[in-house]
Amino acid sequence: MEFYSVNGLNSLLIGSKKLKNLILKDLQNDTGNLEINAPYLEYLNIAGNLRNLQCRLLDVSALATAKLTFTVVCCLELGFKIPDCHKYHETFITLTQQNIGKLRLAKEITMGAWFFEAPCMLQQFKELPNLDLKWTRLTLDLFLDNFDVNSVADLIGAATCIETLDINIKTSRFGRYHCKYDRDNTDLCSSVVLPNLKNVKIDSQV
Repeated sequence: MEFYSVNGLNSLLIGSKKLKNLILKDLQNDTGNLEINAPYLEYLNIAGNLRNLQCRLLDVSALATAKLTFTVVCCLELGFKIPDCHKYHETFITLTQQNIGKLRLAKEITMGAWFFEAPCMLQQFKELPNLDLKWTRLTLDLFLDNFDVNSVADLIGAATCIETLDINIKTSRFGRYHCKYDRDNTDLCSSVVLPNLKNVKIDSQV
């Protein structure tokens, strides 16, 4: 099942045991929320520009592969009339922690640059080491000038079952909005231990 550029989708309940794949791209709605409940789904791909849409995973317990390469933006960039974006990002980070927990039993995960930009705005994902992620293959898509080194290390370090790690680094997105909660990450360093790691590939397009 595929949804492209759909406006107004608030909830997806998929109870069919025959429907295994779901692709969502460039979705929007007025509420800013989308709940996904699909206990038999095996493949999930969320991509494109979601603007302020926040996806909440409820039951995706059969998921084997997830690709989360969508783009999110600061609410101030969208023209929201609020004094600052602190609460907006705090809510998003909490939701992301919950969604990562829902994906813990998947085998292959692709995480887009959005994941590593969000902590720069506010804080680190403190709960990741406690999730006991079972992923065996992890792909990271990063932009050169805006990813948080500690966040990358936290995610990799929480997935100690990883056997294959792919890291794709690209140049910056043109015209990217810089949230005032962005931090400089040039002086950060981290280390992780991956006892099951067998293959590493780093692709730099800069």
